[in-house]
Amino acid sequence: MILDEIQIDFTGVTSEENFDDIKKLIKATIVKIISKEKFKSIKELNKRLRKSVRKKIFKTTDKDSVVALSFISV
Repeated sequence: MILDEIQIDFTGVTSEENFDDIKKLIKATIVKIISKEKFKSIKELNKRLRKSVRKKIFKTTDKDSVVALSFISV
């Protein structure tokens, strides 16, 4: 369950006009994976999300990105 808004920051991934599209893509990917899959640990979830987000950003922008995620377990 996501209790707060998702904060997304960029550093050199894409141009400013693509920020909104990339943010929507990232949020949709996170919500889709969290709602459909079960994970034994936050580490597994983090790994799965990073891989999926990187792949989708690459397909959209044709640029390889570094994805860092932080989760706080409540």
